[in-house]
Amino acid sequence: MQQMNFANHAYGIKGAGKFYFVPRGAGLSDYGRKLIDSCYTDFKGRKVLIDVKHMSLRSRLDFYEYRASKGYGMIPVMASHVGVTGISKDDHSYIRKLIQPLFRKYYKLVHEQVPGKIDGTFFNPSTINLFDEDIVEILNSKGLIGISFDLRIIGEFKRNRRNT
Repeated sequence: MQQMNFANHAYGIKGAGKFYFVPRGAGLSDYGRKLIDSCYTDFKGRKVLIDVKHMSLRSRLDFYEYRASKGYGMIPVMASHVGVTGISKDDHSYIRKLIQPLFRKYYKLVHEQVPGKIDGTFFNPSTINLFDEDIVEILNSKGLIGISFDLRIIGEFKRNRRNT
């Protein structure tokens, strides 16, 4: 979760809020495309699989589009230790507000909790987590999704304020 030349990363260290951890750039770079080509080129009959875990949403969408344009669609995509948002990337109903910090080019997204599938639970709609479209892309590639069991990542149970 730091700057790199291949793609911008997801904003995942919210508590730190330091400039170094704030993503810069917008999606996949030309270096990133070259890296994908290198990873997906057979080396002794094998390829290097790419993990989308720390990629920003924009980088992931660029990655999926690039894979499709190059015919890489059947190479498995990995998501090693993720949570899920429980919504489509186009569902903005849980966004409460966007904040642009003074003298910064980025926006901070503040969102409501997304109700979980089990009563009293919630998804975490942070863009570091997978949206419905990510899940479809990974499953269609016959890839692997590893679910993190860290409550800060996957979401939490609704807490009774009197008991916490």
